[in-house]
Amino acid sequence: MNVKKPALKFDTRQDAAFTAELKQAAKKYLDDNRTHKHADARFFAKLIFLLILAIVFYANALQANTLGVYILYFAAFMWTSMMLSMNSFHDASHGSVFRKPKYNRWLMAIVCIPMGTDPNYWALRHVHFHHTYPNIDGYDLDTEPNPALRQTPFQNWSPQYQYQHLYWPLVAAISLGYLCWVSDWLDRFGKTPLTIFSYLKKPGYWFQFFALKFFHLSIVFLIPLIALQDTFILWWQILGVYFLIQAFVSWFLVTTILGTHWADVDFFNPKDDHKIPHSWQRHAFLTACDWQANPRWLNNWLGGLDLHLTHHLLPAFSNRHYVALADIVAKLAEKHAMPYRRISYTELFKLQQRFLKKMGRNPNKGNVS
Repeated sequence: MNVKKPALKFDTRQDAAFTAELKQAAKKYLDDNRTHKHADARFFAKLIFLLILAIVFYANALQANTLGVYILYFAAFMWTSMMLSMNSFHDASHGSVFRKPKYNRWLMAIVCIPMGTDPNYWALRHVHFHHTYPNIDGYDLDTEPNPALRQTPFQNWSPQYQYQHLYWPLVAAISLGYLCWVSDWLDRFGKTPLTIFSYLKKPGYWFQFFALKFFHLSIVFLIPLIALQDTFILWWQILGVYFLIQAFVSWFLVTTILGTHWADVDFFNPKDDHKIPHSWQRHAFLTACDWQANPRWLNNWLGGLDLHLTHHLLPAFSNRHYVALADIVAKLAEKHAMPYRRISYTELFKLQQRFLKKMGRNPNKGNVS
């Protein structure tokens, strides 16, 4: 899919009352609390706290004199960096941290460095493809056919998929590394659907891409290599620790997010008329769910990613609002007969496993209901 596909048309006549009431209720919530939809002082205090922690852990890692100490502090650095990214990068991609777009872009460029992902390509994949067309075969790039996972009933089946519910954690663990060292480069050199965004071919974007990759490589390998050269910690151990910790961080991040689009949801394959037979808002309910962090205050540290359906409906709001907005969504969904679900993580995991098993069965044998 390296050419621009026709835009899909949702039925905007449906659920107009729900859409209008949700917009009005969200505005009333902001007015009643005398606030705005972007980040506030407490949000930035959290980011500063995480940034300071990351710097402290990294500085200690560079002073390690044994491999065990280095692993401990480097893992703490990567984990804290992941939390920093989880709480800011995602919001910034939707323009919900700062009012001015350029500040959101700058924030994304900074916090992505420890994770290694390119902010421009990630935002395009996430906002323009996944958010616009979630769980729509051929449009949502998060469900693209691949040798590891069969994610929709419309994709071809291969024998390895029957085991995907077992090896799924491994796929989650290598996802961040794949994004950093394979997918981003395919995007950059025009081998993916993102090649349609021609403005990314400008020299400035080429420079930013290579600069951010160099900064990432420097932080996770080159600087530690220089700082620890007089110790017994070897270069291959530094590299091995990086890939190991990156895999753990990736596993946590991916399993937190992706199951919300697998848990007893629908998938769609657009017809030749490029029409979806329901509203975009109802589509969000049919293709995602909220799950409840327990205890509830964990939502603040997960960047609101547990309330994922609410985010899909109101992506322009900072995640600091998601708990309140989820209650509003639930109330209006009941009033307008929208299929809202807020489940536990235990239930999310069970439904995720059931989905992977279902998609892993050979449809030619009549096992998929």
